[in-house]
Amino acid sequence: MLIRFVFAALLLLLCSLCRAEESEPRLLWSTKVAGLREGCVAVSDGQVIAPVVRGNSVVSLDAATGKVQWTRTLTDTAPYPPILDEQSAYVVTGSCTLYRIERTKGRVTWSRWLAGSIQSMPTLGDGVVYAAASDTPQRALRKGGWHLVCLEAAKGRERWAAPIGSDILGAPLVVGGQVFVCTHDGILRAFDGANGKPLWTAEAGAVSMPVPHLDQVAVRTSLGLRAFARADGAEGGRWAPEVDRLPDRQGKPVARVFRFPMLAGDRAYGTFDGGELACLDLSAGTATWTWSTGGEEPGEPVAVGGRVYFGTSRGTVVGLDARTGRALWAVRTDAVIADAPAVQDGALYFHDLNGGVIAVDAGTPTATGWGMWGGNTAHTGGWNPGQERTTETATGDDRK
Repeated sequence: MLIRFVFAALLLLLCSLCRAEESEPRLLWSTKVAGLREGCVAVSDGQVIAPVVRGNSVVSLDAATGKVQWTRTLTDTAPYPPILDEQSAYVVTGSCTLYRIERTKGRVTWSRWLAGSIQSMPTLGDGVVYAAASDTPQRALRKGGWHLVCLEAAKGRERWAAPIGSDILGAPLVVGGQVFVCTHDGILRAFDGANGKPLWTAEAGAVSMPVPHLDQVAVRTSLGLRAFARADGAEGGRWAPEVDRLPDRQGKPVARVFRFPMLAGDRAYGTFDGGELACLDLSAGTATWTWSTGGEEPGEPVAVGGRVYFGTSRGTVVGLDARTGRALWAVRTDAVIADAPAVQDGALYFHDLNGGVIAVDAGTPTATGWGMWGGNTAHTGGWNPGQERTTETATGDDRK
């Protein structure tokens, strides 16, 4: 009897401590930045770094206050979302230079021209940077067209290059010593990360970057999701949500498009055209719940800590229960949100399409582990804190 009483008391204490860590979600700060519109921020160690697409620069802000720390103007245009390691930020521009920028003061430590025009991001892994690179008639630095290149992160020196045929969708994926890329021709390719040796290719019909799913990699296609074994590229499964079919302009039925999915264990979270967010059960291939509200277009979702976070076109930041889709809270802001948040240390960080960055307190310390677009420096996601190991990774179409 005494043991039962002590156990109950400990359980009650644990529950009270958990509740004590919870707080009311609220807007932390909003900072206007000239030229900043679309894009995704990166956050780490109390620092937010955001691409300023219309200002051809990147900006650093204090994660607690939103105060601007430094701004670095780049010689090329339209920077993509940055990726971070402990010392540096790495950002590629649309026209088309890769920069390594010191995080403390914003100093450029090296830069490297990659292509005449580029629509992909780099990926970090084990002290190297993987990126797409090509040549042009004016700058024939690389004969033979598009390659996946491996560069030393510290100096930018090239270690190896492997032909890939066209530019990369989204970014390379680094997992288990392998590098996976989807190219604009829909092909999924696997390489040895150490030497660039081609391992296998698959005609995947991909329209997104690859993401890890158990011992496979998954890609988005025009019809849903497909998975391939990391070891040999054998197809491991297809998933398509059962959704309503809408008439096109000629009155013929067409399937609704499931856009921007994020994989988290046996679930995929994404938006449908028409303003609806849905959760797809990968085991059953069916939508288990949907979220929608009149006139508010949901932005790209991120699922961490058993919750799904996203913003809307009218500035509402929403937290849902990841399993049931039940609305837990909503915070109104003046922002216009379309892109995925960075989620770190209990806070959500969004680009405001009106020109700025906003931060929202998520009300729980489990809102963490998704510090940048694609999850982390390797674009491989993370684990749910305190839960079973479930990979969380956005499939990330080409985003700015």
